[in-house]
Amino acid sequence: MKNELGILKKVGLGIVFTLFWSVSITAQSNRLFTIKGEVYDAQTNEVLSLASIRLEGTSYTTVSNDDGVFSIKYNENENPTHLVVSYLGYRTARIALGENDSRKETLRVGLISDTIRLEGVDVNNSEDAKAIVLKMLDTYDKQKPFQSKTAVSFFRERINRRNRNLSITEAVIEIQKDHMREGLNGAYVIESRKRNDYKPLDTIALKLQGGPYNLLYLDLLSHRNDILDDESIDKYNFRLDGTVRYDDQDVFIIHFEQREEVFEPLYKGELYITVGSYKLARSNFELNITNSDEAAKLFVRKKPKSLQIEPTRVAYRIDYGVSDSDPILNYADLQMDFTINWKRRLFNRNYTVSAEMAFTQWDASEKEEVKPRSERLRPTVIMVDSESGFTDPNFWRNYNVIEPDQTIETILKRIERQLRRAR
Repeated sequence: MKNELGILKKVGLGIVFTLFWSVSITAQSNRLFTIKGEVYDAQTNEVLSLASIRLEGTSYTTVSNDDGVFSIKYNENENPTHLVVSYLGYRTARIALGENDSRKETLRVGLISDTIRLEGVDVNNSEDAKAIVLKMLDTYDKQKPFQSKTAVSFFRERINRRNRNLSITEAVIEIQKDHMREGLNGAYVIESRKRNDYKPLDTIALKLQGGPYNLLYLDLLSHRNDILDDESIDKYNFRLDGTVRYDDQDVFIIHFEQREEVFEPLYKGELYITVGSYKLARSNFELNITNSDEAAKLFVRKKPKSLQIEPTRVAYRIDYGVSDSDPILNYADLQMDFTINWKRRLFNRNYTVSAEMAFTQWDASEKEEVKPRSERLRPTVIMVDSESGFTDPNFWRNYNVIEPDQTIETILKRIERQLRRAR
């Protein structure tokens, strides 16, 4: 049995418990225009979180937050033609924009449900489902090599114990990729801020190892470990669960889960693959944690000997843009729920570790400009504590970010109050 999954081994994703013994892409100089909006279901008025937002005619993208709210900025020398809003199972909205269109009022974007079902598709045919997956991989592998690409992304990481926030990290990161199949050239911090809120009575401090790499290595096209690589794909059963609409395209829903005779902890989830073009649009998957002891070994890098760790849920999501010729990452997130217990102590504690990253700009690079290795984030990085910026409401004025939802806004306001009192 493997001690580590390939995805986790490659990224170095880990949880570090520390025992408490005592009680350069530069900021744009051009003027920025901003479009703010809210995405919702036009029939039910329910907000639609993690809707894909892009400015047609530019390379700028973002996603809506948990409240359906978004903002997207662009430079005055760029004139996007349309604001395009996409959501799985809905018709894509295209809103015409004028020259240097900047919306001071919130734009409400109501999307219309658009479910379909392809005739002649046997949704119980496992062979057809696996064939679709293999066709998707083959199509991807036969594409001409990608240009070197540089991405700007917004990264947010949170650690919570029940309802209490222990840590929040936000960063704008530059990502250099040299022909996506060959992997990362490196990830570099442009701007960041972090705040920990451990109190003297806390007995342990929890930190997440890997930072943005935890999400970058979830790219199932570039890093196929344990799901789509040649060794692992036969360890899964595949099932076609019908079709759905996404970004004005028909998309297969392929369910996968490990075979009963496979005992190592692998995954189950869904692959969303476009009909005809065979592009991977999205993947949602969870780790099989039936064997909690083995699952815990995948994550915990350091802990006191008397501490017992039991994962209760480990879930991932990654979205791709399917409107361009090359598949590009739009959004990725992970969530880990687990329980810790001290031996011979009555009560346990529940923790949630979450991280998300929106890729807000992709640019093809014609020049070989590689930043110094010394500035590169290591895959085993633990983001450095830094409180600077939490008292500045315009800290992210030059960058596209995932707008904070109500929960995060409450946390940020509390941090701001704490820092102002400390001064």
